[in-house]
Amino acid sequence: MKNFLLVACFFLTEAGLSQQNHRMTYITITLEQSKGELTKKPFLKIVEGTGNQFAWDIISLVNYDEWNNTIYTDMFYNGYLDSTKKYYNYFEKPADAFQFLADNNWELIAVYKDSYSDGQTVYSHPVYYFKKEIR
Repeated sequence: MKNFLLVACFFLTEAGLSQQNHRMTYITITLEQSKGELTKKPFLKIVEGTGNQFAWDIISLVNYDEWNNTIYTDMFYNGYLDSTKKYYNYFEKPADAFQFLADNNWELIAVYKDSYSDGQTVYSHPVYYFKKEIR
């Protein structure tokens, strides 16, 4: 709860300051672990949790499906952004996912740990807050 209040205070302060300069938009991101159905190779997917209409660069990532007969190798993000291409929501390591976000002008502003329980075990994972100037 303390983390949530800290993040909320930060957003209120940031929102007040950003109204004087430029419009900003905010998103929450989690990196979800996944595995190829055929190759069993692990990878990470970016999951945008706010439904933000300005996060089109994240929302437009193509789901990676090994059952698809054609896997396009040029759709894998390789550290260099080409705004004319679509990319798979497939990242080998967190640094690749964060570089993709940075290349799309998303700026990391906070990280907090989200916890949940299945009744017997408590799990936690990081949630990342990003901001981006709306142009």
